[in-house]
Amino acid sequence: MDIYELINEMVQCRDIPVAVDKLLEFVDAALADENKEEVVGTFYQNVLDETLMDYIESAGDGGYEVYTGDDAAGKYLALTLPPLGTPFRTLQKIKKSAEFTKKYVCAPIGRGITEERVREIMEYMNHEYRFTELVFGGKKAMICLLDYSHTGYDSEFLTMADEDGMSHHMIMFHMNNCTNVNPEAVFFHELGHALHARYTGNLNRIPEDIVGILKDTCMPKISSLKDAEKMEVIADVLGMGLMYESGFEKYDGFPEIQKHDKAFFHDMVVRMFELINEQVLGV
Repeated sequence: MDIYELINEMVQCRDIPVAVDKLLEFVDAALADENKEEVVGTFYQNVLDETLMDYIESAGDGGYEVYTGDDAAGKYLALTLPPLGTPFRTLQKIKKSAEFTKKYVCAPIGRGITEERVREIMEYMNHEYRFTELVFGGKKAMICLLDYSHTGYDSEFLTMADEDGMSHHMIMFHMNNCTNVNPEAVFFHELGHALHARYTGNLNRIPEDIVGILKDTCMPKISSLKDAEKMEVIADVLGMGLMYESGFEKYDGFPEIQKHDKAFFHDMVVRMFELINEQVLGV
């Protein structure tokens, strides 16, 4: 098959396992092609045109968009591609990413969150905290609800920065087991990641003020955790704070944590929004 026909087939495929196999086939063909730069450039342009153009054209509108079914699958495949760099290195990174997806993404196992529930939660977030205005800002967020599970985790959170600011994107899988964790709690966890990223300006930047407060109040061992572990704990804490005393508190995944601690997490969330608002206003 001609390599450009292969590109077209892969870009239009919305069955993730099949698309990943085609992606790996494309990588092998591209590595053997003398015109790697042209081939890789064409591939990325086709991905942009076929899967992301609708988002790009409305990204400056702010707010968020929920994608389901084929739309969500296409967005996921595009979002998990590495940034375009030198042809050989880009192809190596594509292969690594595709092999990871092939290994872990599978048919749905447990329950997935519905579009209706996501919109209910976001309506509450906007009413209570002005979430999309203060956290997503002027860059529209993508919320992709996939009809697949991931055996490594139940969700992903991605940020992308350009000259116009930072955009936030959430990937929601079906739960990878049928017990314990519920998708609503996982979604609040991802909203916690988004709040963290907006508060610090970079998801990988640990908010040491919050770590210090948690250490002094209810989590004395948090400072000894690795940064990646701190990020997950902070997302859980902020998720609990966001849902505190709302109709969504029934989805709280941490019933063992004391009510007064969750009230404190809520106060911390409120203060974070106050500081973000002051930053927006230039106070």
